[in-house]
Amino acid sequence: RRFLSRKGRFSLRQSKSGTRSASKDFFLGLPTTNQNWPDAFGFRLGGTGPSYILSVVEGSSAYLAGLQPGDQVVDIEGQDVTNLSTPALIALAQTLKTVPPSIGVVSRTQQINITPGPDGRFGFTIVGDSPLMVEESIPGGPAARSGLKVNDYVLEVNGIPVKHHETAAAMIKAAQGRPLRLGVLSMARRNKRLSSSMRVLSQSGDSVRDSRAHKAMEFNKKVEEVLGEEPDVKEQLFDVLKQYASERDVESLAEALPDILITEEHQQLIDSVRIFIPKKHRERFDEVVSQSLMSRLKGRSFSDPSRSHLRRSRSEDHPERLLVSTRASSVPRTQAEEGVAPPSRGMRKTTSLIAGHSGGTTNCRTVRVCKGNMSFGFTLRGHAPVWIDSVIPGSPADKAGLKPGDRILFLNGLDMRTSSHEKVVSMLQGSGAMPTLVVE
Repeated sequence: RRFLSRKGRFSLRQSKSGTRSASKDFFLGLPTTNQNWPDAFGFRLGGTGPSYILSVVEGSSAYLAGLQPGDQVVDIEGQDVTNLSTPALIALAQTLKTVPPSIGVVSRTQQINITPGPDGRFGFTIVGDSPLMVEESIPGGPAARSGLKVNDYVLEVNGIPVKHHETAAAMIKAAQGRPLRLGVLSMARRNKRLSSSMRVLSQSGDSVRDSRAHKAMEFNKKVEEVLGEEPDVKEQLFDVLKQYASERDVESLAEALPDILITEEHQQLIDSVRIFIPKKHRERFDEVVSQSLMSRLKGRSFSDPSRSHLRRSRSEDHPERLLVSTRASSVPRTQAEEGVAPPSRGMRKTTSLIAGHSGGTTNCRTVRVCKGNMSFGFTLRGHAPVWIDSVIPGSPADKAGLKPGDRILFLNGLDMRTSSHEKVVSMLQGSGAMPTLVVE
């Protein structure tokens, strides 16, 4: 991985040698000098040579670039630094003109499995915070026999990253009597294996880190595609993302995004932001985004000129498509698709979206569809907005409470009301295992 270069920019690319480097922009308002590197960029180093990343601040530039505790720094701006101590590496970095300097890293986290002794204990103690250090490994005890040594850093407990002593101690105590798996950085052991470690990362956590790095790259690319010509909007977006990284307030982020991303094209980025929200908070994120979008748009109608910038597609010029799972087939256009309300919902005005607006009331509801790897189990018709034509009994859609005649207004916080049939089909196919829909 690489953590780069130029003001507020980073990116990643996989090289043949197994290290990664950077090429995509990601504006974050970073410092303009390397005077306080690496702390100013959100990570800490340690080691007498080589140097290792000991901690990374969540939401920081280093975090978004995919740097992880347990990574060893192997080069900086193309210079081999595999044997430099931390003070020497910091001194070198602070002399470089590129801000922040590009660094190449490889993971050094090892997995150690410890079987408890007859008393249920593991035979070691830890101290400190971010990172945690092994203070004692009782000679001949379960931990020592498994290879855990004094001064090793404990980065993971049973596959879960840990930073704080109390959390780690509680997790270890809860595991007493059962095998324990630790993710460990042992600096002493690494010196003997340096030559063999410049390969593509192979530890069990690497696929997760590669995935996060890939997500950061894709998000960065999407932001440039959508907001490349609108630097003010881009700056506002990253301001709220930095605030979220600091405060971890999902509701504040979800409320702010629709006020910044005001056009249909901008709102594609809401779904891109969503992948960085912890899974346990995504349902609330979706709900608040949908509520915020609807509140912001209250009083607008489908005939509002500012909301009527429909883009033509082949599906709008030809017969609509019938969706079951991910397959599509042609069916004749019906009156419902020409603007008449779906038959199961009766004749309703399409000029009113929000309850309280002239034209009658609506019955909007938020639905979470837990589909996993299955299809939704419904068919769609129409466009702007599309509506559900039929629901297969017992399908994920049926279990979620979706009904024939429901209009799809929002998908994972994205406004689908003016979207073509083809676009909604595409968005549904890429909406994940547990998408959230606002339907009417």
